[in-house]
Amino acid sequence: MKAASVVANILKREGVEFLIGYPVNQIIEAAAEVDIRTIIVRQERTGLHMADAVSRRDANIADASDLAEAAAASKSGFARLPWRLVRREGETRLAADGVTVRCLQRPDGSLPRSEDEDDLVAFVGRAY
Repeated sequence: MKAASVVANILKREGVEFLIGYPVNQIIEAAAEVDIRTIIVRQERTGLHMADAVSRRDANIADASDLAEAAAASKSGFARLPWRLVRREGETRLAADGVTVRCLQRPDGSLPRSEDEDDLVAFVGRAY
């Protein structure tokens, strides 16, 4: 087994979901082989901006179990909670606190076709 394959397998075991890098890189190639999503950039600064954005996003997302927790967490970042707790009535209550639903997604991270799907996750944050 090559060193790049060993690194890719370790990244996969550690839960790495994607890898940002330059094209034709042995570790990027090995990561793609073990189903780690690869994001190829042409400039170093583009990759740095992407990594910075992801770290800022992930550092400021709190898991909430109700609307009150979501509103409180939204004061310093974003909150993630089940869409079944929000729906239209919850959106109205959150709007009273200056919080809006930013996006809905499926548990696997993909985007739904409609808000009527089961098990959707809502990301909420402060209104601008």
